[in-house]
Amino acid sequence: MNYTRLAIVLPCYNPPDRWADNLIEKVEQIQTQLPKTQLQIVLVNDGSTEGIQPYSIQKIQSKITDFLFLEHAINQGKGATLRKGMSAVEADFYIYTDIDFPYEADSFVEVAQLLLQQKADIVAGEKNQNYYEQVPGFRRMISKVLQWSTKTILRLPTADTQCGLKGFNEKGKAIFLSTTIDRYLFDLEFLRAASKDKNVKVLFVPVQLREGVQFSQVGLGLLLKEGVNFLKLIFS
Repeated sequence: MNYTRLAIVLPCYNPPDRWADNLIEKVEQIQTQLPKTQLQIVLVNDGSTEGIQPYSIQKIQSKITDFLFLEHAINQGKGATLRKGMSAVEADFYIYTDIDFPYEADSFVEVAQLLLQQKADIVAGEKNQNYYEQVPGFRRMISKVLQWSTKTILRLPTADTQCGLKGFNEKGKAIFLSTTIDRYLFDLEFLRAASKDKNVKVLFVPVQLREGVQFSQVGLGLLLKEGVNFLKLIFS
């Protein structure tokens, strides 16, 4: 039997406790819901200074047959890390999300099924309003400002470009690999490039954040750098 190959690319930087056990659990759950799909797991360590131990990688390798582990020697940013992972794997379809699988398994599977059914070249998650009730105030403010700017200035079909659950076929992968932003705004760059290609179909679907997700802090230095990247996108 020929199985459709779905590559799941996961960026990793200083992961939380029990991250490897959680990864194995989530992958097994997804595999159960997608029995006719061959899952390829690509984990890219983005220069972590803690949390990545050889025994954790060995545990994953013992449980997941099709597993690839890559590393950056020093931290490069999520965009650069995902491009490294995507470049290293060949599949029929691709999905990226965060190492802690922050969205409900049903949301992940819905994105996967829309790709498998060839409903679109790119399927991007959109966070619902409940998401922002769980987000720290400063991060929520940043998200709202970016969403307003995305709709008002860049005029994209969605305000939520930063949802950490997106998938695509080979056509979408080519656009993703053409991006150059290494950190926070790589998602925005990706969807902006896709919106300019009339031969690419992008589908947006609401996704549900799972309970207990921990949010990373967004530093002022990163915001300043990404402000420059946003200006570049406006004039590109």
